[in-house]
Amino acid sequence: MGTAKVMFHKCIQDSVDYGSDDEHMVSAVFFDLEINGQMYSDLSVEIHQMVGGGPVEVGDPKGYSGPINRPTFRQAVEAYFRELIGPEGAEDAQGGRLQNNIFLEDKTVQIEM
Repeated sequence: MGTAKVMFHKCIQDSVDYGSDDEHMVSAVFFDLEINGQMYSDLSVEIHQMVGGGPVEVGDPKGYSGPINRPTFRQAVEAYFRELIGPEGAEDAQGGRLQNNIFLEDKTVQIEM
């Protein structure tokens, strides 16, 4: 069926601009996507998580509506996100929330279509 290349560039973690509140952390991951030689640039996906950590919910890509293996894509996004912020989320030395963190980290992965 083929592969797609996901080129991650940036993550904005726990941002009020994306809808974070006292109960939910909303982050955004920014990336480019290459499928069958076609480039799709300046895409993003939102990640929702309860304050304090736990499972994450990865949304659908924004800026791309074509076919993609959603479970594999979501796994790749979650892996990138957790590599940047850790398994539970970013906290300061006193255990408080660190909001609006910007992580600039390029990483390219291939996923099965």
